[in-house]
Amino acid sequence: MNGMNGMNEDLQEVVSLIVKKSPSTAADALKVLRSSAPMIRLRAIAPAALSEGEWSDEERSLLMDAISSPPDSGMRSKVVTLRLTETEYADLVAAAEESTTSISDYIRVALGL
Repeated sequence: MNGMNGMNEDLQEVVSLIVKKSPSTAADALKVLRSSAPMIRLRAIAPAALSEGEWSDEERSLLMDAISSPPDSGMRSKVVTLRLTETEYADLVAAAEESTTSISDYIRVALGL
C-alpha cells in the first residue's frame, strides 16, 4: 500500500473485492472503510472472506498483501489492565475466537480503535 492516498485506494479495492466474493462478510467489509482502525477490522474478516467464494491467485494475493501491511497506527506501547469475572473473561475469549482475532484486536475493533 502506497502512502495515505494509495492506502485508501488499495483498501477500497480490497473491500470491493470482499463484497463481491464474500456476501456473508460484505456488511463487515463496508465497516472497514468507516473505521478509525481499518486494518484491524480487515484482518478480522479476511479469514471468513477467503473461505467463501472462488478467489483467483491475484485476488487472494491482493487481500493477503493488504492484511500483511504493518499497522498504520504505529507501535503500541500502552497496556491496560481490565478486571473481569470468570464468566466475562470466558465470553471475551469466545467472542475473540469466533471473530478469529486476538483478544486485544477484538477489543480494539469493538471500541472502533
